[in-house]
Amino acid sequence: MKLGKRIGQGYTAEVFEWGSDKIIKVFRPHTGDLMEYEWRISRQVAGLGLPVPAVYGIEEAEGKRGIVYERVAGPTLTQVIAAKPWRIAQAARQLAALHAEMHRREAPGLPKQKEMLERRIRETSLLSEETKARVIEHLNRLPEEARLCHGDLHPENIMMTAQGPVIIDWMTGVSGHPDGDAARTRLVLDYASLPPGMPKPVKLLFTTLRRQLCRTYLKEYIRLTGSTMESMEAWLLPLAAARLVESITEEERSKLLELVNR
Repeated sequence: MKLGKRIGQGYTAEVFEWGSDKIIKVFRPHTGDLMEYEWRISRQVAGLGLPVPAVYGIEEAEGKRGIVYERVAGPTLTQVIAAKPWRIAQAARQLAALHAEMHRREAPGLPKQKEMLERRIRETSLLSEETKARVIEHLNRLPEEARLCHGDLHPENIMMTAQGPVIIDWMTGVSGHPDGDAARTRLVLDYASLPPGMPKPVKLLFTTLRRQLCRTYLKEYIRLTGSTMESMEAWLLPLAAARLVESITEEERSKLLELVNR
């Protein structure tokens, strides 16, 4: 079978049509065993009763290998918010409800949250060895659980289909503590930079909307789960240090370094 039209691409993979109702995610050569890693996580997550794309297998086409998924049609939650900003509170509560429902699932077979964070902290070249040791010591004092965590849940990873919201991009899925996963969402909403070149008035509007989204999300998540702001804030230090190895803007990198080096 030949690859269909390319419908998306990123740093690690390209996405192509695969027949009429499926897509294939083809990983780039530099990603090593990332495809097998995502395949293992996606299979486990698909069996937990959450709204996620069905995963069918690994296929080869035109000399490339990729994971075949159900094709999910609809805008992202980000696009919904951009089109109807007056519905941002509803979108934030929906994000919180999906996250709370996810965190009710046990997922002991997935990679461990703390091990993943520690590995990323050790990988960054932007922190001194003394700072890394301090952050890892802090991480080791945090509580552990074996709940299903997405590892990068934000509005761009939720597709709004005719049947309801679907959570995508499980490459970062781990078994861990819900507070750490919710704190990661907060970190992204609070610190991630907007696209460069965005007009200043539009940037100001989106910054305001994102702050409102974050506040409402946290309030609703706490209401649904009984968590606290303090227990989530305890995770921000190791999460910020771990994010430094990701492909982020210089602006965000500077803000994260300021947080870590306080």
